[in-house]
Amino acid sequence: MSLPSAQPETPAWLLRFRTEPMAALDDLLRGLARIPPYERAAPPDLLDLVFGGLPESDPDLGLLDATLRDWLAARPGAMTPDERPAYGLSRYVTESMNALSAVWLLRLPLAGAWIQDHFLVLTRWAAPLRLSEAWDLPRALAQAGALTQTDQRLRFHWLRLCKEAARPSQRDMIDPALSGLSRLPGASGQGASPGLIAGLARFGAELGPTPLDQRDFLRRWRSLKARFPRAGKTWQGLWQGALADRQYQGKPFLGWLTDSEPVLRRDWSGPRVALPSQDQLSALFSRLRRGERESVLPSIQSTLDGYEGYAQATGDAYFFVRSACNLGKDVLPWAPGHALRWARDALRWEPTNGHAWDLRARALNGLGRTDLAQAVYWEAIRRLPDNAVVRCQLALLLLGQARVAEAEALFQEAHERDPNSEIARVELARLLARTDRRPEAEDLLRRTLDDLPNNPIAVYTLALLLIAWGQGQDAARMRDRYVTRFGQDQWTATLDGLMAAGAEGRAEAQHRLGDRDLHAQPSAQPTAADLPVAETRAAQEAQGARPLHRAADASRADLLFRIQDPGAAEQVLAGLLHADADDLYPQVVWALHVPQRRPQLASAYRDALGALAPHLAAAGRDTQPARWDLLTEAFPERQGLIDLTRLVRNDPDQGTQGRIADWIAGGDEHDAFLRARLRSLIERDGGLDPATPELEPLLTDAIRREVDLGDGVLGEAA
Repeated sequence: MSLPSAQPETPAWLLRFRTEPMAALDDLLRGLARIPPYERAAPPDLLDLVFGGLPESDPDLGLLDATLRDWLAARPGAMTPDERPAYGLSRYVTESMNALSAVWLLRLPLAGAWIQDHFLVLTRWAAPLRLSEAWDLPRALAQAGALTQTDQRLRFHWLRLCKEAARPSQRDMIDPALSGLSRLPGASGQGASPGLIAGLARFGAELGPTPLDQRDFLRRWRSLKARFPRAGKTWQGLWQGALADRQYQGKPFLGWLTDSEPVLRRDWSGPRVALPSQDQLSALFSRLRRGERESVLPSIQSTLDGYEGYAQATGDAYFFVRSACNLGKDVLPWAPGHALRWARDALRWEPTNGHAWDLRARALNGLGRTDLAQAVYWEAIRRLPDNAVVRCQLALLLLGQARVAEAEALFQEAHERDPNSEIARVELARLLARTDRRPEAEDLLRRTLDDLPNNPIAVYTLALLLIAWGQGQDAARMRDRYVTRFGQDQWTATLDGLMAAGAEGRAEAQHRLGDRDLHAQPSAQPTAADLPVAETRAAQEAQGARPLHRAADASRADLLFRIQDPGAAEQVLAGLLHADADDLYPQVVWALHVPQRRPQLASAYRDALGALAPHLAAAGRDTQPARWDLLTEAFPERQGLIDLTRLVRNDPDQGTQGRIADWIAGGDEHDAFLRARLRSLIERDGGLDPATPELEPLLTDAIRREVDLGDGVLGEAA
């Protein structure tokens, strides 16, 4: 007589999980659950042992899926940055990493879909929380994002991440970025693809001629070859576009690649990746100059698709971004929807392109979304602190809301940062005139005529001022100067009419000084073909506007501090952090302007080395030399900014000034605006004095720029 087979005993933890799923799962992820005989297993492995063999339809597996999704959703707000050190930041990070690992290890569909839907928000939460190579929440999140993809929405995130991973502080992110590209679902299947090669090329193009960079590049290339075995001709076909790309010529990575792969040195006889011809582009501009409207839009889109196809195959978006911005500018008055689409597409590839930011904001303003246009300009100013155009455009929008003090500060800053900016000079003079500071306005305009004699708007504006002030003879002389240099046009006709109208003309001249944006293109009736595109793109902007609006509010608080309105600034920042205590940018802005906030910020992020900004914002006289050394080790590519912060905030060591001098002389494009300003201060003063009043505002701008706001502020980023 045979005995019945013994049924495995259900673990006590699983019985509890069925009745108290959230509490039981939380205990397991925190390492408090015992499941004999697996006490030594890590939480993801425990979950795999309990649930891994279950069919997809099993209710326990479905309950785990939903519970883990809810646990992840509650995680960012479970405790504030100030509370995490007492809990243990390494515990907090480890538990979060374990939860993310369990999602892809068990292939949980609900939790995986939630990660995809909230990935861009999660990246902002996770970004600072890199404690070490082992405790790296940003990397764990990126890996989870790569392994749970079901569509193409993160493609541009991975491409941008490949480029950013060339920075030593972000180097470990190249592996999940390449994994994300290789796992994108598509008609051609996952694996080796032009997009994967484009990502590796973007990574390689940012590397320097060092043995470490060479090793890191070749290691990733050889890893891809081993993971996706292909014939040499297949790899040659995938690489041929990047190997011939003009922007990559002279980059060290091409030499490393071809030296290690002789097959890539052979001539390619198959189909080539090619840009649209220059004749195609020139023909489009000719058609636009002839006044074509609806009929030319499909041709423009087709050509831009060709440029973007080249970017997708090679990783080089230079031609696409510039063509999109130039064509968008030309169609903006009558096709703002298309201009917005192309600006957003350009920013997906090049998030620091000032023309794309300006085009995006102008298009939104043309579509009646002034609130979104302002938010876009605030973010453009943060990313591009030396760009006078975006500052002036935001100031003009603020003037439309009677926010005169903020607008004047932006005009002043634009003029200080770019003395040759015609827009900054003229618009500042107009504001001074409208606020009864006539001598200052006239002096600025006359200096502009001396410094920038080929600026017609300055001559016209000064003539308007003189008419408004009843100085007819001086106005007539200015009008004659305009005619001599620029000829007769609609502006000279306006001046003639105003001077002939006496008192009414003076009143009209005063009114015209309030006209908005003399530099703007004339508006036109949008073409019918643009309406559906405009509706779709404006809706997308509105749907994803929250992170952009929050960033804009924090940037406005920074400006309020600068115009001596700290009460209003702190009220804005307090509101932002009440709604989202994890938002790093308001924390950084507050600490930059209120030293009493710095110890709190330093404590919250002391062990978190995923972001440099909080450490620099919190630095002060009590920051120890070992701390500066740690920051330099963690962010070697930012040593110049670290040294500058130490010079201004702390007692620098003997080598600091010398390193700063070397950085100012060299450096990279990321710091170009800052190094140029520092160079001018050295030329003026003979050196850098920490007490120089211009240094603190420069440092504040540079540290604000270090905050990574994620891809959500780019519009259609993913």
